[in-house]
Amino acid sequence: MIAVDDREASMHEGVTASGAHWLMGAWIEREREGAGAPSALALLRRRRMGRTWARMLVTAGLGVDWPGFSADQPGRKPRLLGDGRIDVSIAHSGAMLLVAVVADGLVGADIEAEPFDVFDRPALIRRMCSDRELASVERLPRAARRRALARAWTIKEATLKARGTGLADDPRTVPTALDRLIDDADVGPERAIVHLTGSAGCAVSLPGRGDTSPARRGRTSHATSGPFDWSG
Repeated sequence: MIAVDDREASMHEGVTASGAHWLMGAWIEREREGAGAPSALALLRRRRMGRTWARMLVTAGLGVDWPGFSADQPGRKPRLLGDGRIDVSIAHSGAMLLVAVVADGLVGADIEAEPFDVFDRPALIRRMCSDRELASVERLPRAARRRALARAWTIKEATLKARGTGLADDPRTVPTALDRLIDDADVGPERAIVHLTGSAGCAVSLPGRGDTSPARRGRTSHATSGPFDWSG
């Protein structure tokens, strides 16, 4: 169990079936920051917190000495010093922060906080969805459509982060079975952790359905290679 500072917001931890260690929680108190954009100081705090969580996961989760971060590369996810076997991904949305690390392979993490209003934007939907996905999403009622799109987006962005390209690549190159990403009982943020390994190919961990806890148990689907079609 990773020890955390009680002064910080509630944090949740877990390990995916493929061995990715993760921490999720709030990086700001909404009341203190308000509804506007985070200040420069808040953004600095978010960056420091994400990197602190990464260090905790590497040392307490993976049980190895902390190698430190390498110099930042614009447009690229953080990298660690050392032999390159340990990979890390840091994601944030609204007040939520998600950090994942793996001892071997590549990892990508993404999180989307409610209420998912951004997924009402036609331009974003066209940018992220293939023709097949568009056909599926058009049949859904608004609330279910927004959550399904949020879930699909986290899978797509986490996959692109794991590949190391990020949104420099087209999200439509990562197909998802949108009509199978729906559960009306789901609440809370959507998150996905994608672990690319040499043996298992691509392992995708999503929150379990119908569990209202912020620390919902991860579900994992495996494919032999990416891009993949997540199918439940």
